[in-house]
Amino acid sequence: NSLAVGGAERAFVSQANIMVNRVGSIYFVILNKQNIDPDMKALLDPRVKIVVFSLRRLSQLHEWYRIIHWIREHRNSVLYATLDHATIVARIAKFFSPSIRVVIRESGMADRKSWQTRFIDRILNYYCDGVIAVSPAVKSSLISYQPAHAHKITVIENGITLLPVFLQQRLPGSPVQLLHVGSMNNRNKGQEELIELFAKVVNIVPESRLTLTLIGDGIYRSKLEEQVSRAMIKNRVNFLGQISPKELDFYYKEADIFVFASKSEGSPNVILEAMAYGLPVVAINIPGLSSLVDNGVTGFLVPRGESQLFVNKVILLIKDPSLRVTMGKDAAHYAQTQFSLEKTVERVEYILYS
Repeated sequence: NSLAVGGAERAFVSQANIMVNRVGSIYFVILNKQNIDPDMKALLDPRVKIVVFSLRRLSQLHEWYRIIHWIREHRNSVLYATLDHATIVARIAKFFSPSIRVVIRESGMADRKSWQTRFIDRILNYYCDGVIAVSPAVKSSLISYQPAHAHKITVIENGITLLPVFLQQRLPGSPVQLLHVGSMNNRNKGQEELIELFAKVVNIVPESRLTLTLIGDGIYRSKLEEQVSRAMIKNRVNFLGQISPKELDFYYKEADIFVFASKSEGSPNVILEAMAYGLPVVAINIPGLSSLVDNGVTGFLVPRGESQLFVNKVILLIKDPSLRVTMGKDAAHYAQTQFSLEKTVERVEYILYS
């Protein structure tokens, strides 16, 4: 759809950068030329060719003509697409170039799709060669409304670039930093709930030198800032907005605990990234997380509605630095051995070219 700062976009950029070393030509096709983030664009390997269209609405027939003409002209053998708008375009394109292999990637739970999109999936997936679901939970949700296509769906979870394991070593009495990364364009990421829970933590352990850093931006940011002011914890909460990948690396390294309260996710990259940096995770347990976080080993998964349990787990990690380090080591090892980007790309390539 775009090249904005988002989990699906980062996953595709990372995969393209590895694939370009192993396949012929890779074109990174962007349908919305008005939504290209320069930092994301800079992450793409220069050998990956960027192609930009302006198909913001499916009714733009002139842009459809340009896309189909471009596909035929370049004799593409595989179309690999992610996010609803782009996956619709890829599958319809097969009508005009039947020899192309089309694989789509489903990054979110089916309950976030409109009934119209689910209806389109039932029809267009007859013209799709493979569907990649980013978690077992996403696969189950897809099968629930399109059982006829179950045999086409393969689970391939997101991968991460292997990092030198970095574990924050704090001196006794040092501030404990909680971190959250996520868009503020809607309420799905659960920042309101996180702020409420953080305020409870502060009330219970007011003597702790404790901060919460929120990275991300969007239309709800001002409301979240108002919530922080009302809770009288403005001096403890940092809003950093949208930052570059280089800056994000710095804040992962500075943090002690990663907190997460999304309402719905497929397989969130930020969880894997945080674990790879050696951060224990405290998260609201939703479908898609149980395959990423080993509860009680690499972090804590708390049932939704158990707010006091969430608070207790955060306080446990605040008060026990050795537990933070142990869980952080286990998180880094688990993320980097089970979810390496190289392994992910190998599995994706098998689906693309088999």
